[in-house]
Amino acid sequence: MKDLEIRGSGDILGIRQSGQVQEIGINLFLKMLEEKIQELKETSGKAKKIKGDTTIDLQISASISDDFFQSESDKIHFYREVESISSMEELNNIISDFMKVNEDIPEPTLNFFEILRLRIMSQGFSIRSIKRLGINYQIDFQDGIELERLKDFLRLDKQVKMEVVTIGRLRAPTKLFENDRIFLQYLLDMLENKISNPRVKLKKKKHIKNTL
Repeated sequence: MKDLEIRGSGDILGIRQSGQVQEIGINLFLKMLEEKIQELKETSGKAKKIKGDTTIDLQISASISDDFFQSESDKIHFYREVESISSMEELNNIISDFMKVNEDIPEPTLNFFEILRLRIMSQGFSIRSIKRLGINYQIDFQDGIELERLKDFLRLDKQVKMEVVTIGRLRAPTKLFENDRIFLQYLLDMLENKISNPRVKLKKKKHIKNTL
């Protein structure tokens, strides 16, 4: 970006070595560049549909201390890798590499990786957001989700029996879980189809009506 400010940009993806970037501003130029690259991908027939990211808003301490990185550039490189993850295989490779060079991983860091796992797995069910909302946990799906896809998700919920508020929105009482991390683990068990032999123990509950 500094080089662009000094020398100019030239043509978008062209061959000239100078341009008018100072007149249009660096932010606008980068936006134009991104749009041009996307346009070329689409016209070449090679563009991939990017799934919407899942927002997770729970009361869980999830972070990686700067002590794990030798330099700021190492930290930036790591988070760039994390941002580009699109599959569980990629995430497992990153976690494996991280564990090989680090010992005594604190809980906030383990939570960080668990949240990443849930984000990736949630995209397979078109989940838009997972959050704590008052006395309930709420799961919202992408607009236009197919009914059968929603039913597939509900079939995995063998313990809680989440309430269907609307097509595309589910809720579960927070009182069934000791804390948000237990709820996070329950969702992971669900999506990995491990509820028949659950790793988390829920509180005693009353019947929760599932209207779907």
